[in-house]
Amino acid sequence: MSLSANRSNDGHGREQMRRIMVGMGNVSVVITSYNQNEMIREAVDSVRRQKLRPDAIIVVDDGSTDPASVQVLDELEQAEDITVIRQGNAGPSAARRKKPPHRDWLAFPWNGLRPL
Repeated sequence: MSLSANRSNDGHGREQMRRIMVGMGNVSVVITSYNQNEMIREAVDSVRRQKLRPDAIIVVDDGSTDPASVQVLDELEQAEDITVIRQGNAGPSAARRKKPPHRDWLAFPWNGLRPL
């Protein structure tokens, strides 16, 4: 049975597609940041606009010191669908290793590109 044949306006087709794509596992998107100001919010908004939304959006801040970046992170921390993890500056690879427990699949958007 094709995915397109099962799609409906009530969202069940999207959920079926998710199960097929990830084998019913948990999917998280981890966004690393360091002094990226509004690009952090743009990356989160891009993930939120995806047709298949992840189970979790996690922003790992690698010790931002820029006041504008810290303000954006503080605002994102208030959102119910985002987890912000803060750590001292240790580089992007250390930030990527700060993954949450109990996740089957992690996606790391490349920070060199601005979201579309």
